[in-house]
Amino acid sequence: MQGLTEVAGCAGAGKTQLALRCLLHVQLPPTEGGLSGGAIYINSEGSNAPFLRRLSALADAYAEKYRHMGATSLALLEQIITIEAVEPDMLMRALEQIEGVTLPSRPIRLIVLDSIAAVFRSDDKPDDPYGAHGPCRRDSREPRFWRHE
Repeated sequence: MQGLTEVAGCAGAGKTQLALRCLLHVQLPPTEGGLSGGAIYINSEGSNAPFLRRLSALADAYAEKYRHMGATSLALLEQIITIEAVEPDMLMRALEQIEGVTLPSRPIRLIVLDSIAAVFRSDDKPDDPYGAHGPCRRDSREPRFWRHE
């Protein structure tokens, strides 16, 4: 790892939008400001559906802008591994798999965790396994991995 950057701001400030653009931009060659590599997006906010729609729309725009380099939406999306990890144990298993399996086998240049706070936040709801009303289930769920195809 060469660096860690935290992006903070109010809801709606554009933090996720910035991260999505970075997921695409990192794939460009250095001559275009990229790092010629893939990316990993770890979503801890729940459903991937809204994120995937936004990323797909941005990929279309990037494909149009960088068409002269052979970019396509599909090729850009295929270089992004998406992981859902909504609980601390899921996140830790995902990070272990990234470190042990993914990084040694693929040229990953960017990892985005959106958001670290959501994984450890507890709203103290009765159905929240990490709240005061429920036991912390260490064997609850495995992280969910998606590859765009």
